[in-house]
Amino acid sequence: MISIIEAIKGLPEGYEKACYSEKAIERRRGITNPNDLMMLNMFHLMNGTSLMEISEIAKLTKLGNVSDVAYMKRFEKCNDWFKWINRPLAKLF
Repeated sequence: MISIIEAIKGLPEGYEKACYSEKAIERRRGITNPNDLMMLNMFHLMNGTSLMEISEIAKLTKLGNVSDVAYMKRFEKCNDWFKWINRPLAKLF
């Protein structure tokens, strides 16, 4: 199984800049940078953790300080960012 770190290394160049252009991060509150947001998103998706667990993981790992509801809202804003990241894959099919 691929690790989260390996998965992040495999993301397309420019994914961090796209985080801002696709409005996954508009204000730097709670989770302040694209890498931390992606780390939490991948942990959530790969491990099936609850929103409350992600909130605690963010605090424990110092990736952010967000409530479960704040993370849920931030995760919802990642939709266009995820589409941007997956565009190169879509061209293969």
